[in-house]
Amino acid sequence: ETDFGRGFYLKKAISEIRTDGTDPGVYAVLLAGAESRCDCLGFEHTGHCRHVESLQAIDARGQLNPEPTCPF
Repeated sequence: ETDFGRGFYLKKAISEIRTDGTDPGVYAVLLAGAESRCDCLGFEHTGHCRHVESLQAIDARGQLNPEPTCPF
């Protein structure tokens, strides 16, 4: 948790590592109410995405771990 929201990494179950070493199946999501963000192309183009919306829905049901950990 930060002063401006909670950060999460979402990883696709199946993804391929690019030749430059990046993984296109990992998305960084910041949950911060109306200021929530994701680094996926969908969010960059439209200002919303399923990654943010899914985490918000899980959080609204009280099922999101309040203390996320980074698996990396």
